[in-house]
Amino acid sequence: MRRYSEAVKADVRRRMSPPHRQSVARISEELGIHVITLYKWRKTWRLQGEVVPASEKEPEGWSPPASGKKSARSDPSTRGPNRRP
Repeated sequence: MRRYSEAVKADVRRRMSPPHRQSVARISEELGIHVITLYKWRKTWRLQGEVVPASEKEPEGWSPPASGKKSARSDPSTRGPNRRP
């Protein structure tokens, strides 16, 4: 197994963290580090209490469900005749 310096790991941690939020696939391509290795590092950092996002998406970009609309699960009119409430 190949060993990586702390400087390389610090660079990867920086790339994964905000504001960069690079994906594991992208970091793997750019640095030539296997994705499994990167996922293991990310898991280790999370267990140590560091915030390492799982994707490049910004939380502000996530859209909440539309207000006032019921999901098919909660709307009794969408249930079949043999379904219990």
